[in-house]
Amino acid sequence: MKPFTRPLALAVIGALCAWALVRWVWTPYRCQREIATLGNSTKLADETAVDSRAAPLAQKNLRRARELEKRCGTCLALYPIIAANEQILGRDDDAIATLRRAMTIARRPELHLAIGVIHMRRGHMDEAMNEFVIGGRFNPRIVDRLDMPELECQLDARLAVERVSAK
Repeated sequence: MKPFTRPLALAVIGALCAWALVRWVWTPYRCQREIATLGNSTKLADETAVDSRAAPLAQKNLRRARELEKRCGTCLALYPIIAANEQILGRDDDAIATLRRAMTIARRPELHLAIGVIHMRRGHMDEAMNEFVIGGRFNPRIVDRLDMPELECQLDARLAVERVSAK
């Protein structure tokens, strides 16, 4: 029996290595490729000037994204794409819910920025500013991406007040 022990151990180690390669290398790589393709399709839908052409493309993107979410649910890059397609369809509340779901995976300032932009577009400036402040706590320069100097001044003032009150 002893001569079979070494080949069996090598076979088990080989199988575990193959499983690890698929689990931690191939699957994330495939997810990133599919998410990038979906992102390009979302960009196309967003740039489509005719709503009658953008909506079906956004719906198709959402169907693909829901399928991807089953396999690649921990890939944070998927959720802003889902939210963008929901926004194209006019579902701002769903987009915010999607971004909040992404925050259960990782709290990123970009997610707060995206939620703030949705609130700002809807005219809810207090909610938008609250999201920008939360994102600014993580990264004070996150609002620079908006290219809105007056908003940056307001955010800097609120963050300064928070720093003073925290002391």
